[in-house]
Amino acid sequence: MGGSSQNNSITSAQVGSVLTNQSTIEGAGSIGSTDLTATNQTVINANSTTNPLRIIGSELNNTKILEARGGGTLTTVNTNNNFGGTIEALTGSTVLLEGTIDWGTLATSGTGTNQANGGSLLNGTANTVTNTGAITLSSSQELTWKVRSKTPGPSHLT
Repeated sequence: MGGSSQNNSITSAQVGSVLTNQSTIEGAGSIGSTDLTATNQTVINANSTTNPLRIIGSELNNTKILEARGGGTLTTVNTNNNFGGTIEALTGSTVLLEGTIDWGTLATSGTGTNQANGGSLLNGTANTVTNTGAITLSSSQELTWKVRSKTPGPSHLT
């Protein structure tokens, strides 16, 4: 993708289209559409300081790394099947969670932030969602975290 234009896009208008990403995608713009199922097997890097990189549309299967780096913003609006994958905000960067995250790891490093917007869902009912950093909530927003408890009784978040 490359570049910082918000008009950059990876999309499809044909029902049933599949993208298997095996090379680094970086910059700004959007990845996805309702007709495109994408699988990330390497790095998707939001590194533009002027415009975000948005993951939109149908589900994204992430087995490696979705990251915001170098002051960039990564926005996830769809469902991310993050099995074996990591979504990370690195120093000075932001990940905006606006969809559903199934499985995997949410992480921050340095001054990076994960921010829940627009009714985000961390769905750990089938497999674990591990958070290794802070998650902040925007004003008047909510975050739902579904957990699976192996023992009877309430589950606790720390």
